[in-house]
Amino acid sequence: MQDKMSPSAFQQQRLLLSIALMTMGICVYLGGVIVVKEGFAGLATWDIYMDQSNASQIFTSLGERRDAPIKPIFGKMVIILIDALRADMVLNASSHMKYTQSLIQSGAALAFTSVVKPPTVTMPRIKAMTTGSVPGFMDMVFNMNSAALKEDNIITQLKEAGKTIVFYGDDTWLRLFPDHFARSEGTTSFFVTDYTDVDNNVTRHLHKELNASDWDVLILHYLGLDHIGHLQGPKSTLMKPKLEEMDGIIAKVHQSLLGQEKDGDLPSILVLCGDHGMSDAGSHGGASWGEISTPLVFMSSAFAAQAVTSAVVDQVDLVPTLALSLGIPPPQNSLGRITLPLFEKMDDSMKLKALNINTFQLIRLLRKSTTSLETEQGYWDYLHAKQMHEAHALLIHQKHSVEYIASSRIVEGNYLNAMRKVTESLTSNLSSYDTYSLIIGIMLFIFTFLTTCILIKPPQLDHFYYPWVLVFGAFFFILTAVHVILCTSVASVSKLCKTAAYSTFVVISVISILAAFFTFFARVIVFLTQLSSLCLPCRYSNRDFICVFLLIGTALHAISLASSSFVEEEHQTWYFFFTTLNFLILADVLIDLAGQMVKITKPAATFSSCLAIIASSCLFRGQRYVLGDGKKNEKGSTCEQTLMRSNLKSNIYPSKLLASDKAAVSETVGRMLHALGVLCLSRLLRGWNQTGIKWTHLPDINDWLTTEENHCFFTVTFMVAIILLMAVNVRQNSNYFGRIAMLLGYVALVWFRVVRLEIKVLWTVKPTDGVLEARMAYCCILVMFFTGIFRDNLHMRKVLIECWTLLSALLLRPSNVPVLAVIVLLEQLYQKNIAIVFERNRAMIVLAYIWLANTSFFWLGNSNSLVTVDIAAGYIGLAEHQVSFFALLCSAATYSGPVLCILCLHQMLHSLVDEKIQLPFQSSQMLLFPRSLVLAFYSVTVFLQRYHLFIWSVFLPKLLYEVAHSTILVIFIFCVQCKAIFSTLFIEKLQINRKQSV
Repeated sequence: MQDKMSPSAFQQQRLLLSIALMTMGICVYLGGVIVVKEGFAGLATWDIYMDQSNASQIFTSLGERRDAPIKPIFGKMVIILIDALRADMVLNASSHMKYTQSLIQSGAALAFTSVVKPPTVTMPRIKAMTTGSVPGFMDMVFNMNSAALKEDNIITQLKEAGKTIVFYGDDTWLRLFPDHFARSEGTTSFFVTDYTDVDNNVTRHLHKELNASDWDVLILHYLGLDHIGHLQGPKSTLMKPKLEEMDGIIAKVHQSLLGQEKDGDLPSILVLCGDHGMSDAGSHGGASWGEISTPLVFMSSAFAAQAVTSAVVDQVDLVPTLALSLGIPPPQNSLGRITLPLFEKMDDSMKLKALNINTFQLIRLLRKSTTSLETEQGYWDYLHAKQMHEAHALLIHQKHSVEYIASSRIVEGNYLNAMRKVTESLTSNLSSYDTYSLIIGIMLFIFTFLTTCILIKPPQLDHFYYPWVLVFGAFFFILTAVHVILCTSVASVSKLCKTAAYSTFVVISVISILAAFFTFFARVIVFLTQLSSLCLPCRYSNRDFICVFLLIGTALHAISLASSSFVEEEHQTWYFFFTTLNFLILADVLIDLAGQMVKITKPAATFSSCLAIIASSCLFRGQRYVLGDGKKNEKGSTCEQTLMRSNLKSNIYPSKLLASDKAAVSETVGRMLHALGVLCLSRLLRGWNQTGIKWTHLPDINDWLTTEENHCFFTVTFMVAIILLMAVNVRQNSNYFGRIAMLLGYVALVWFRVVRLEIKVLWTVKPTDGVLEARMAYCCILVMFFTGIFRDNLHMRKVLIECWTLLSALLLRPSNVPVLAVIVLLEQLYQKNIAIVFERNRAMIVLAYIWLANTSFFWLGNSNSLVTVDIAAGYIGLAEHQVSFFALLCSAATYSGPVLCILCLHQMLHSLVDEKIQLPFQSSQMLLFPRSLVLAFYSVTVFLQRYHLFIWSVFLPKLLYEVAHSTILVIFIFCVQCKAIFSTLFIEKLQINRKQSV
């Protein structure tokens, strides 16, 4: 016979259905977000750009060869790409790259600020620099596992033109361009703890290659600067010597190229660039100016008398500029425009021809991406420029006349104006989304939310009757209509529309059956009418407002995500909500304290007492409500009768405090101190890490601690935090072996920081990568886990918290370890008030802890930008790059705060609730409620904002965070449910064995 307190099989099935719907929704919705590019396939040829539609008489009148209409202006080319090189690191007059800066100031180099489009991560940026196209969403997702690039690109064009290419550096190039390089050696791009050997492995080939004459293009991709940024930020003391090292390499290559030039040869060119920039925190992935601004410097003997320039160009402009300057066709899908200062030495007719080819290439792309080319102003500007170019070509025999020179400048300006307008139009129209998949994903998220609402409905509605057949028919008709309408409009794009008809029929039928079975809408309507039951047992008490505030705040947070500014500064939302919640808790404690401490007479009743009297007899007249002592009044009582018949009178007119009263006062004072402590600690944490987008540049406690002059104070703060974490966790661990393993783990953690020179000690230490020490800490965590996992449930939960705390302290940056310690202390104070305020109301306790978890995410310096992801954490304890471990460690570091809070929540609920069997089910269903609400609302927001200006920099990164958060929560709930099922089966087996033995 089933236990009364255990969840029914039907309830468990609905919980599993919610998890399945959420997982399906994530997969389908992400599939719809994948950008479908509508570019050209295959490689570009000169014939494509010289057809009849592009005024072939221009080329005919000039007598140009159709196989090579553009003559190269450069011979050998060397590209030095320094990963995460910011523009100000090179272009500022105070730059540490003195040789490069001297070339710029003397006019021997052309310098530009190259603007990068998000996402600012390596693989999409390499694609942009070689194809000239806009990176896709999946390029950001699969940045660490890139496949061969099949799109038209300049590297393949060089190979097809018979050029010999040599490459050394980031192995991403080798994965994108297999079999393209005559000689190559890759270095691991994600092993960020190495910033010396990763560059030495590139530089050691320089002497041999600079003396060789069998190559045409040499590409060097240096990673050390990026790794220093990830480890210590742009203000690190390691930054200056690294920039000086790079400057020395540039000087060596440049001087070698100049020395090898001979009379009659085309001049060589050296290109210095960065794939992306670096934020003030040292990372990248977002859209701040430091991340999107990179230097683009061209050095050649052809620029000996050029004027100093500081123009701003797009990163994709590099592609047509290099292609046409080397005499090869620009890639078909490039959005770039040639950088004219490089072509100043070129003949005017050749320059205009290069402009014509570049403009026509963009027009072809515009024609493919739009159905109404005639409505585009850039197209008409191109036609006008082409007509003027044809007229200009007739003046070929008057090259030195004033009329010819003036005509050249006019045609040049017209082409540039046309390219600018076409590029603007292409940027907004080139990409499309799988609309059908997005809508299906939204529906699945909404179904998830509705199913979750049913899970937390009042139990009185279990036997409510609904018209099953009618609901099934309505859903089947609506889904079929939606399928037909969407697939007739986007069938050529959507993968879901290409499935077989019977598969579509089965899917629609299954969804309709589920809808009818659970009768989503009818049950939700009834649920919303009974929403106040979630606040029981604090109903009709002075704590009712806190329950309502939790529910309204959760809904308002979801709604706020419709604004890009609220997404960027989401931490401000959670700081406000969490602070307000704790102020309300403090007010509740003070009201209780006033009723216990203040001795007053009837005329001088306190304001809170008067409010209690008025509320008791006037607001809730005719109802039965709860008073301070738990006794209920009769209906229709007047204010005076209510006061006289209740214990409230003794609180207002006390004659003598009893011992029990003194104990209650002492307990309430303790609760008040706890509430004040939470408010003070939360304010400290708020100022520790400036996060978000707009004010992240402002100084914070973290910045002050990590400066060189405060390093000793930082070491003391770090050690105090470690001691606090040890004291809290050792006190809770009752297992001898677990305590020993924990102490050894913290010792290994401290020594790990010491050997990496992250904290100072009084003796000299030989620096290492800390792999051995980190692995010792991992072993201690495993010993703690396996010595406590098989004990009773309460002890097991404590062990999980201890293991996670130690792991988080190991993975987080040392400056965030004190934040972790303060969060642990704050949670200890927070739970004491939460349990009393919500009077064992599990739904509200879970929601309050979800607020704490979301706030802790931002306390640790995280944001909704990819720039705050600390990828250095993914290599702690690893000797080489391993994708699975890297992903796990990065996720653990990013979500260390939220996971810790959820683990503490389960420990707290287990200590409060008597129904241990039903606890995992009830907590899991409430954890899903706000998560499904956010996914449902935010998926609609992303769908509506998919063509928004900030879709790449704001909305899609936030979507990634929400998907990661939901995935972690689903895994957590799944593990909790598996453990609960195992425990239930084990308990039932023990009961059967006992009965048999009796």
